[in-house]
Amino acid sequence: MIKLYNLEQIKAYAKQQLEKTDYAVLPDVNLINKQDFVVYRNMLRLQYFNPNFTPFPSEPTPIWKDYGSLSGSEPNTDLPTE
Repeated sequence: MIKLYNLEQIKAYAKQQLEKTDYAVLPDVNLINKQDFVVYRNMLRLQYFNPNFTPFPSEPTPIWKDYGSLSGSEPNTDLPTE
């Protein structure tokens, strides 16, 4: 648990966490739990604009959509062989 001792530290931490999670709400990011990040970031914004000593929410863990193997390791059987 992080210890914050004044309102400026709270505001700075909220800003840091917002910057850290900017990626999660971009339109081309494929997170299953994107809404969790939206809620989390809204709570951080509240702390940034109105800092107080209520506990910070826990940062969500990103859960990425699985699109299967995109590595190209499977052979392409549509091509003619020599």
